[in-house]
Amino acid sequence: MIFVDESIPVGERLFNSLPDLYERSDIMRMLMDIRGDELGKIQDILDEILLQFSINTATWTIEWWEKEYGVNASYKNSLEERRSVVKAKMRKGDASHNILLKRVVDAYTNGQVETRFENGIIIVAFTSFYGVPSNLDDVRESVLRIIPAHLPFEFEFRYYFIDEVEKLTINEMEASTLDAFSF
Repeated sequence: MIFVDESIPVGERLFNSLPDLYERSDIMRMLMDIRGDELGKIQDILDEILLQFSINTATWTIEWWEKEYGVNASYKNSLEERRSVVKAKMRKGDASHNILLKRVVDAYTNGQVETRFENGIIIVAFTSFYGVPSNLDDVRESVLRIIPAHLPFEFEFRYYFIDEVEKLTINEMEASTLDAFSF
């Protein structure tokens, strides 16, 4: 990254970067001032465009944000109010992803699964059986295809604890694999 002293006008910085033989040229100084003004305008435009990539600073792209999140645009509302509606929709998330995720994981495990969103992490909890599913890699791959790429996820498993083991019959214990027990 190049650090520039922005207190010096762009035209003057350009002129100072030229070879010394242009030092006395008024024409070259004028050309660099004009180029500096134009580069300053371009930089201002780029800065404005970058502001549109965040809902917190979006102005002229607010309609695009509303369309992206399925918000009915209300032109009578202020820009801040319109941003708030989009932010609320963003935080709410898409319930259809949650339903799809639950159905897909249920299909892989033939069991009950709960999905929830906690502290920015998607939790997939296996609730109807003990231990780790044998096809966990396939489940993980499917989950990654469903959830938004920027969100992390974790699996939560059930294990037998000592008080639960004491209640098992011999046949139930023999049918269980070691990965179903908490150590």
